[in-house]
Amino acid sequence: MVIAFIDFEASALENGYPIEVGYARSDGRVGAFLIKPRMEWNTLSWSVASEHIHRLPLTLLDQGTDAGEVCARLNVELQGCACFSDAPAFDWRWLAMLEPGRVPEFRLMNTPADTLLMHAADEAGIPGPTAARIVDRSMRLGGHAAAGDAAALAAGHEILNRQGEIRMMEVEACFRRWQELAATASAWRIR
Repeated sequence: MVIAFIDFEASALENGYPIEVGYARSDGRVGAFLIKPRMEWNTLSWSVASEHIHRLPLTLLDQGTDAGEVCARLNVELQGCACFSDAPAFDWRWLAMLEPGRVPEFRLMNTPADTLLMHAADEAGIPGPTAARIVDRSMRLGGHAAAGDAAALAAGHEILNRQGEIRMMEVEACFRRWQELAATASAWRIR
């Protein structure tokens, strides 16, 4: 089964709505969508503090893809995948808002991504301190860009599933490769 990592950015954590989603699959596919808000979201919150973190201005969202279309395309791209997130409770809520009543055609896992990564490291026999450093980096590297955050988790998963010694040069190359894939998937973030 293909493992996928999914991440959303939102207008606000409290009473907000999804504005960007990114995914990274263990087979190397990375994608992202800027989400055009649904009309019924007009009554929900826009947080300037959140905008400062995710760096996506409200005016940019008009260039996004309709939320229902994003949901349909995620179903195609992630069909048959087991999807993990760094914050499942938030991300699954954002996913449900894309098209209310539509059931995802992929497996939504309630296990947080960091737990999955630490389990992978344990299975591979990677020492705890080394595994913890890689997991920490995987959780911080994406910079609150949905595809970047998902790709950082995918990189950590790839590294921690390798057998044998972990070489830092290979670790750096792996993180760089996944971040380049994420940057390509999020053209609206290139300024």
